[in-house]
Amino acid sequence: MNRILSTCACALVGLALAPAAQASVYSDDLDRCVVRQTSTEDKAAMIRWIFSALSGNPSLKSMVNVTDRELAESDVKMAATVERLLLADCRKEAVQAVKYDGPHAIETSFGLLGQIAMRELMAEENTAQQVGKFAEHLDEDKWAAFNAEADIPKASAAAPAKSR
Repeated sequence: MNRILSTCACALVGLALAPAAQASVYSDDLDRCVVRQTSTEDKAAMIRWIFSALSGNPSLKSMVNVTDRELAESDVKMAATVERLLLADCRKEAVQAVKYDGPHAIETSFGLLGQIAMRELMAEENTAQQVGKFAEHLDEDKWAAFNAEADIPKASAAAPAKSR
């Protein structure tokens, strides 16, 4: 069971931006239940958990200071959310999905939930503005040449528009 939950944890991080996979009716039911039963607070806890888990990566460590206490708190909240969703709120759907589709049904459901939480995070105004700031450093001439070579009309150009 720990392997399933560890895999679920990896799925939350790794599949947050991946496209959803085809699934059976049982996995679809689990997906719908997990999404329906997840509150805004649950999604925020999930995003905090993903962020705190990623904060230990050497590429990010110098940019972030997440304390051991904060890491432990996010782990506890995430564990409580996963248990509530799979063992209580969506138990019937989870059992059926795992029985007929295997443990990857849980990975897929939490991957979908991660996608939804990430979309909501990215839609927040301050986050969206910050994410778009990199476009200020794009070379417009290079992108115009790329778009011309790819026969992309200006209205649907490949590079993000610079904010003014």
